[in-house]
Amino acid sequence: MNLQTDFDLTALNTLGLRSQAMLYAEIHNEADLKQALAEAKLKNLALKILGGGSNLVLPSDVPGLTIRIVNKGRKLIHEDSDFHFVKCAAGEVWHEFVQWTLQQGFAGLENLSLIPGTVG
Repeated sequence: MNLQTDFDLTALNTLGLRSQAMLYAEIHNEADLKQALAEAKLKNLALKILGGGSNLVLPSDVPGLTIRIVNKGRKLIHEDSDFHFVKCAAGEVWHEFVQWTLQQGFAGLENLSLIPGTVG
């Protein structure tokens, strides 16, 4: 995990609001998440979680630790005669995930297409 100070969040919110995180880290896997949570606890930092940045109004300065979940991965984990069970990482773009399910022939999420943001 790469912890960055005074990180510009302007490009990470769909409104393009000028904002800066006191501390920022991108989470690529479970180990990164554990490390970020431990860092926040150790330093008694408020923790903010940033996904795709949609429907979000950021203040100009964000105190504490802002983490952005960017892990990727999606797969079919089980299927039976009625259902397809899929596992999807929180950092996947929601619309791309929905499109993937349709390409796989997994019906059910198509009415949730075009929602901005990430899965988690």
